[in-house]
Parts: sequence; structure tokens; C-alpha cells
Amino acid sequence: MMHILRNTIISIFILSIVSIADAANITVAPSSGNYKIGSVISVNVFISNNQEPVNAVSASLAFTSNTLSLTSISKSGSIIDLWAEEPTYSNNSGTVSFEGGMYNPGFSGLQGKVLTINFKVISAGLANVRLVDGSVLSNDGNATNVLGTLGSATYNITEEVVEPTPTPNTEPV
Repeated sequence: MMHILRNTIISIFILSIVSIADAANITVAPSSGNYKIGSVISVNVFISNNQEPVNAVSASLAFTSNTLSLTSISKSGSIIDLWAEEPTYSNNSGTVSFEGGMYNPGFSGLQGKVLTINFKVISAGLANVRLVDGSVLSNDGNATNVLGTLGSATYNITEEVVEPTPTPNTEPV
């Protein structure tokens, strides 16, 4: 009996390692940083660490809308060939969503860029950008969701410090 239990536990452990190895993550970069009001933060969304080809990705992202204002989304350099849902956003609700796919054989590799989101910093405080939902579908003929983790980022926003302009010395020489 103990032998069967041990083999079952070992099998579950091995299957969990295989599942982790096949997982594809959706990440954001940079994941942290210090910025000043008025600056622009370009946040890249990536699929990363997948070993087997994937052919579709969808995600919903939330951002702190009282510190960040989304100004544009760029699909330049994206691994996505077809957009089932063009990237859309709302500054009022602080959300972004998108869904797209890739031609056969799909994408596999350490990191593939999905899109770039450009934010203008509008007030001081902590700004969060986090993926709240998503899926990454395997190119296995069954559309198996191989999503591992969803990434997030936190940015420290400070007010622009204006250095006083030195006044010229007006004393006679």
C-alpha cells in the first residue's frame, strides 16, 4: 500500500513539473521604476517562457487611472498576426483588453512582444499596472490554455522638482 501511495505522489509531482515547464506567462516590462509627473512610461506586454508553440493570447489589464493616463497602444513588432479584438482601453475605468492569434506554427521562445502601452504620468503616488485575466492557447489542435502567471508592475511617481535658476551676480567687478 505504501508503495502505491509513494508512486502516486511521485507521478503527481512529475506531472506538475511538466505542466510548469509548458506554461506560458503574460508579463509586463518594466516591472518597476521611478518616474516624474509629465513623463511617459512605455510598458511592453510579453508572452514569455513558453516551450511549446502557442497561437493565441488574450488579456485584460488594469492600471491606476488617477496617476496614469493611457495615451496610445502600439502593435509594432508584435508576434500577433491577427487581432480578434483590437486593443481597446478606457482611462475612466483604467482598463485595457486585447485578443489575437498567430499563424501556424505559432510562437515559441523565451519572450515575444504582444504590444506596447504608452502612459503619461499625471499625478504623484504609486501607479500599478497588472494583468487581471488572460489566456495563452497552445497550438496543439485543442486550444489548450497553457497560461502560467500574469505579470504586474509598480511605479513610484514623484513631482517634478524645478531647480531655481541661478541669478547672475550683479555686483560690479
